[in-house]
Formats: sequence, structure tokens, C-alpha cells
Amino acid sequence: MCATVVSKLPKVFDRLVGEWDTVATHRLIAGEIRGRASFEWIRGGQFLIWRTENPPNTVPSAIAIIGGEESTPGVWPMSYFDERGVSRVYHVTSEGDTWRLWRDDPGFSQRGTAAFEEDGAAMRLRFDLDDEGGKWKRDLEVVYRRKMGRESEGRDPAVHLRKDEP
Repeated sequence: MCATVVSKLPKVFDRLVGEWDTVATHRLIAGEIRGRASFEWIRGGQFLIWRTENPPNTVPSAIAIIGGEESTPGVWPMSYFDERGVSRVYHVTSEGDTWRLWRDDPGFSQRGTAAFEEDGAAMRLRFDLDDEGGKWKRDLEVVYRRKMGRESEGRDPAVHLRKDEP
């Protein structure tokens, strides 16, 4: 049996690890959507799990796994799955305080940009959608605020570190 060796994600993704409160706005949903998210490494540090939880009948709750074989140096796959049974594959890259994800799919392309703010205590993710062949429009914006103190306690602190590092 032949196995593919995957590339380790860069350390910049360590900044995502932890629990976050989220406030989202979506172009098709009135008002703010309050939820939560978490990021944690799978043992070995090659894959990062991203979980989101949102109220019913709003933005779907989902899980995504970032990491795997680089299609291009510095570009990793992200497999996305949500409560509707939807699955998608995105590409992810990072540079400095910003990381990007996108998928090019005729009739439903998406691109997102996330930037850290407030020394990493917050992050803003903006998604654009092209479902009309070249007409991009803002689709979703989510502000992440890192949970501090007791709310993030009780989790195994070891999951916040890559298992191959001291």
C-alpha cells in the first residue's frame, strides 16, 4: 500500500488554535448570527480541525479539515462538511496576519480572506460569492473573538500544541 506524505502546515496556523465566539452577518439573513468556533490540531500537526456552531436555520454548522498534500507550494487543501450534507474542497494559503481560502467552481465560486486583529485576540473573515459567472458579491462576514479564561478551560491543553513539539 502506498501512502502520500503530506506537508506540515506552517506555524502561522498555530494562531488559530483555541475557542472563539463568533458574530456573523449574511446577505440573505436578517440580523446578527451569534455562534462559536474552535480550531485544534490533529496529533502530529499536519491537519487542523475547524469546527463552527451556529443557531438552526442560519449559517450551517460545519467541520473542516485543513491540511494534506500541497497542490502548489504554500497551498493546502481544506475539506469542508456541513449539517446539510454539503461537502466542498477549498484551497488555503497564508501570509503574515492573513489567510485565504477559495474554491473555483463554475456557477458557485467562493473566496474568503481572514485577517487577525487586536494582536490575535480577534479575526475577521469575509467571504465573497460568484454564482453568476464573474460577478463577485459579499456573502458572509464573521468576526471571531478569542475566548479567554474559564470558557476555554477544561479542554486538554495538549491539543493546543503540535504533538511533535515540546
